[in-house]
Amino acid sequence: MSDHGIPLGEYPANHIPVHDEIERNIWPFNLPEEEREDFAFRLLLSLPLGKITNVQDRLYPYLHKDFSSHLPQELCVIIFSFLDARTLLSCGLVSKSWRRIAMEPLLWKLLYHRKGWTVNDTAVAEWEKLVQELFQAKHMLQKGIDLKTGGPATPTTVEDARHFEEKVNARYPHVTADEGGILKYCARADMSPAQRARMTISDIRLDYKYLYQQHEELDRNWKIGKCRMFEFGLDGPEEERHMEGIYTVQFDQNWIITGSRDRRIIIWDMKTLRYHSKLVGHEGSVLCLQFDAKEGIIISGSSDSTMVIWDMFTGVKKATLRGHQESVLNLHFNDKYIVSCSKDCTIRVWDRRSEDYECIRVLQGHSAAVNAVQFKDNIIVSGSGDRVIKVWNLETGEVIRDIFGHARGIACIEFDGQYIVSGSSDKSIKMFDLNGNELRAFRGHDNLVRTIQLSSAMRRIVSGSYDETIRIWDLDSTREGSALQLGNHHQARIFRLQFDSRRIMSSSSVAGIVVYDFGVDVDCTFF
Repeated sequence: MSDHGIPLGEYPANHIPVHDEIERNIWPFNLPEEEREDFAFRLLLSLPLGKITNVQDRLYPYLHKDFSSHLPQELCVIIFSFLDARTLLSCGLVSKSWRRIAMEPLLWKLLYHRKGWTVNDTAVAEWEKLVQELFQAKHMLQKGIDLKTGGPATPTTVEDARHFEEKVNARYPHVTADEGGILKYCARADMSPAQRARMTISDIRLDYKYLYQQHEELDRNWKIGKCRMFEFGLDGPEEERHMEGIYTVQFDQNWIITGSRDRRIIIWDMKTLRYHSKLVGHEGSVLCLQFDAKEGIIISGSSDSTMVIWDMFTGVKKATLRGHQESVLNLHFNDKYIVSCSKDCTIRVWDRRSEDYECIRVLQGHSAAVNAVQFKDNIIVSGSGDRVIKVWNLETGEVIRDIFGHARGIACIEFDGQYIVSGSSDKSIKMFDLNGNELRAFRGHDNLVRTIQLSSAMRRIVSGSYDETIRIWDLDSTREGSALQLGNHHQARIFRLQFDSRRIMSSSSVAGIVVYDFGVDVDCTFF
């Protein structure tokens, strides 16, 4: 029994050497591991609590190996990249070295894009250009050089630099300047003032952790329906707006394109929501369109049975495609092909690489108007008033599969290469795989489902109906009919909608475009 009341126990005599003083001092090391473990435990228990704590502190480096201090930074980032955002933030509280890795901008960029989120490339380019100019101006000012003249700095130089900084901060009100006058997006959260002072232009990178947090807030707004609704396109001179219902709308980061029953296509500026220009040339209603601003083209389909390929910025007709015998109801294109469908029950494939956009294939098989068509790689999917979804081989024109599931005609189709989503006049939305297996059914609309969009990355479907409502369906919800219904702001049949990470734009039988903006209380500068 020790002084502290903990019995040490007795050990076999043959384990305790007594013939040599040196061996007597090291005899525990000769015991088997299990016995040494038991002896060490009993020995620790014989010590006061404070002494045990001291031993624990001395053992800590042996029990807790911090891989971050032994592995290259790049490998540590890869290891941390397997964590989700919440766990990553918790790791940042462990130690300074873990925080340095957890705050690594590249890591948050990986997490951001893994969510399927994107950034507005134009906005990012503008920001980088402004900030780099600001950084360079400050750097030259510190050296006493006027950036404009290359000569010695003057009081005017200092004032110009200050005004330029104010201009940048006014342009990005959510991103206030830090101690060095460099916007906080430029510096990592754990940078010290000394580190900021050593920054170079190559260090100017977007703070993806901040973007991630803002995007999570944006997603929460989608889930609870927190948005700002407004309408544009109703005011202004008659020649700068539509005079009848808008059948189709599409937008990207910079432009909004609409096509109307009034036979006109109007291009709107996304930033200002103001009229930019119009295209006139169809002899019937503009029923469908798609555009590519990088390529500078718009392709539109009309009730006059033609498709027109336009130069987006000059308004010049580059080509008129004739072949369909009735209204062109839908179209889709990539860099190789244009695929169109018509009220004449056919689908046509046009070769964009040929000089005259030759029609290389006519797909026949539907027994009613083909209302919708989409294609991805070598697969075309079409939906028709005959209640059938057909999957085609683009190269051969052969039907791969017929998919049945709707009780009435199919009005719209979405196909992302993996899933097919269809909307029907039976008031339902259904999701299929490419083998024709029905995966989900979404019911809630009270009339024909005219338009849908699927985003597997955002885990949602948005639909618009003749019941004058727009509904948001959460793909992660297992409850049928658990859609979030947005108010019937249109008060008219909804013809077309499109959404991105921030907003929904929709058009209807009245001459205006309705926007549902979910960026309420969110910094959407780069979305």
